Amino acid sequence: MGGSGGLLEGKWALVTGSSRGIGRATAEAFAAERASVIITCEPQQKDDLEQVAEVCRKNGAADVKLVYADLTDPKETKKLGEEALKLSGGCVNVLVNNAGVYYPMSLDEGPNKGQGPLDGDPDDWDKQTHINLMAPMRLTRMLLPAMKDAGEGHVVNIASIEALYPYPSAPAYSATKWGLRGWSKALFAALKSDNIKVLTVNPAQVSTPMTWSRPDAEYLPDKMIQPSEIAEAIVMTFRLNPNAFLEEITLQTAEPPKIEK
Repeated sequence: MGGSGGLLEGKWALVTGSSRGIGRATAEAFAAERASVIITCEPQQKDDLEQVAEVCRKNGAADVKLVYADLTDPKETKKLGEEALKLSGGCVNVLVNNAGVYYPMSLDEGPNKGQGPLDGDPDDWDKQTHINLMAPMRLTRMLLPAMKDAGEGHVVNIASIEALYPYPSAPAYSATKWGLRGWSKALFAALKSDNIKVLTVNPAQVSTPMTWSRPDAEYLPDKMIQPSEIAEAIVMTFRLNPNAFLEEITLQTAEPPKIEK
């Protein structure tokens, strides 16, 4: 893969949560379009991220940089933004806010096992909110001024089908994704005049480690969306002419999942 003349040649892209799933597929797709990619994850996923970096290089990325950050920590989120600006020479052209988490990751994690008002752990909700909502908001705030000065930019926020149809088994997670979708759609309206495109992506059940780890997961493998299909949908926005602003993409599955009541 690779070659010259890619859609993202000459652009720097930061993709959070890029060691696996949607983030990995997006980084690899951007690399095939000749982007310079900054890929990031938590330090404990270092081996996975190095594998992604190797694929990105083979795909034709103009450059690949790796940064490790724990996005539950606002200080580390700030450092990630600062490092991305430094690595990109002062302007990240494309920001993909993909990193997300679902707490708890199993039903065996102590007495507070759920997401709801009767069984959830507010400390888990805090961490989940930092990763799913506040980190995207903070990174966007840090990277937008340079995009505005450059006269163009792209922000892609990976929300969820649960930002449209909240699951009764996952109210805390749904709340973070509703917040991200609201933030994203407000950004779309606020930034059009600055020639900054903001895309909200609402995937249904995607075949990723996070989906499979959820205690309420009862999904059929052959009915799930593949991460590469989400990446293809994101790349589509770069195929549009500069005056076409794609606001939102919702990807449904053929059959709805079984949902805990």
